[in-house]
Amino acid sequence: MKRMTGSFPLGSFAILLASAAVAGCGTSTPSNQPPANNGGIDIKVGNTDVQIQTGGSTAGLKLPAEFSKDVPIYTGANIKANLMTGKGEQATGMLHMQVPAATEKVGEYYRAELKSQGWEESQYVVTQADGKTGTLIGAKKGSRILAVQVSADKEGTTIVNLTITGQ
Repeated sequence: MKRMTGSFPLGSFAILLASAAVAGCGTSTPSNQPPANNGGIDIKVGNTDVQIQTGGSTAGLKLPAEFSKDVPIYTGANIKANLMTGKGEQATGMLHMQVPAATEKVGEYYRAELKSQGWEESQYVVTQADGKTGTLIGAKKGSRILAVQVSADKEGTTIVNLTITGQ
């Protein structure tokens, strides 16, 4: 196990991507609004979720059906953003989640679960910064690559970013 201090550039990129995916989602829209079709972009707004679809890409606030089934999702995770294109093993994209557990526990969970799902770990880094622990896991399965970043935000909430590339 490598121990390093500092931040993850990949995590910063994933958070930036997640922020862009949910920009403007803080406004309230009635759930009885019919789905909009704006130049080939379908927007569906529900009481607890938003889904934006264009071509083969989907963005929203819940686990997309096309997300790889062999990538574990921590129990109780609250998905704050997703951006996916493709389906199953061909899916490429990211999930940004809040998780109701300590960062150390969540990092250990992902390390064990990825191994049990057949992912080969290529990188494992644990960091300590400002009294908070973070974990970065790089894994490969076939031609797919997965990056898992576990960190805590300023309030101490555990954040998980999953970024997957499919071939």
